[in-house]
Amino acid sequence: YLFLISAVHLATAFIPSVFVSLIALALWAMFLDVLRMRIALDTFDHGIANGAGVAQATRYTGSFILVRLLYGFVCGIGYVLLVIPGIYFQCKYFFAPWIVIDQGINAMAAMERSSEITEGIKFRIFIFQFAKFFFYLLGLLTLGFGLLFFWPMTWFAEAYFYRSLKRRQIPLNTRTTAPLLGRSPLF
Repeated sequence: YLFLISAVHLATAFIPSVFVSLIALALWAMFLDVLRMRIALDTFDHGIANGAGVAQATRYTGSFILVRLLYGFVCGIGYVLLVIPGIYFQCKYFFAPWIVIDQGINAMAAMERSSEITEGIKFRIFIFQFAKFFFYLLGLLTLGFGLLFFWPMTWFAEAYFYRSLKRRQIPLNTRTTAPLLGRSPLF
């Protein structure tokens, strides 16, 4: 009987430490995500990442974590309701984390700004995310070695997409009706 109690105690004592470790791992992954986004933006803007931009980005880690949680919550609610609202919200708020890292604004303002800059191009963002998913699958088919190439490629593609949205010449509140193939209103 004592053996059973001590075995249950050992098993349940391990659970809180695993939970804390998973939270710490998730926070560390988000911090690394902040760094990779800043490095991608700096490399896109200046040709090389500098330490000043990376140090500056670490100040926005709290807002970044909050925007990621909000993004996940909103998309999760959309996916629970139906799949289509989840995809819509995923495309609508796709650039909110990039905005936090680039402009240093709070999470709610970044969500609003992402909603503005993605107005009228949500289908293009969906195609972009679908293509990204396809490249990840290709990377997995090469036993994971392709991911060493595809992950950085998609990071810089996201940075390029984000920067091209900031340079759009059309008003952000105007809907675009450009065809999927042909001249893009983005570039």
